[in-house]
Amino acid sequence: MIRTYVWYKIVVTIGGVTIRYEYIRMLKDCNAFVPCYLQHRGKVTKLYFSSGECDYVDYSTAKVLKDYCAINMRCMRSIKKRCQNITGRKNIVPLYIKETGILLPVKTILPRAEGDKCIGYVNMQEIERIHYENREIKLKSGQRIFFLERAETVKKRIGDCEAIKLSFEEAPTP
Repeated sequence: MIRTYVWYKIVVTIGGVTIRYEYIRMLKDCNAFVPCYLQHRGKVTKLYFSSGECDYVDYSTAKVLKDYCAINMRCMRSIKKRCQNITGRKNIVPLYIKETGILLPVKTILPRAEGDKCIGYVNMQEIERIHYENREIKLKSGQRIFFLERAETVKKRIGDCEAIKLSFEEAPTP
């Protein structure tokens, strides 16, 4: 595992992944990241921050999630595997990144092409309220994220988040 920190060149390598410094700072303050389509730009990931601001990055949600895990010194594959074992689900599972961050997966857009990813992730600690009838998640910063799933699906995933949190508190990761 190679770690290279070159702050003056604004490039950081963590575990073989090279990431821009500004992007790292953005991800550290990020509460949620969801895929979206922008005209003249295509599919991008929208990042929500505690300050109430949002920004767009030209990376896929999967890459942003992988980088978020790398910044928090977590292995994406091992966390996903452990969360799958806890919940008994195979595909879309909440992810325990750190004590203050369990990421709730929600479907936020309709795919426009085959194989298009449409799942966004919201930090459970930053959710103020979920309006199931309006299909929106209100963050503590006042921002709103609209989702496309049924209320029962979101409620199941919130229950999975609680199960994962309890499991990680009983036996923390090394």
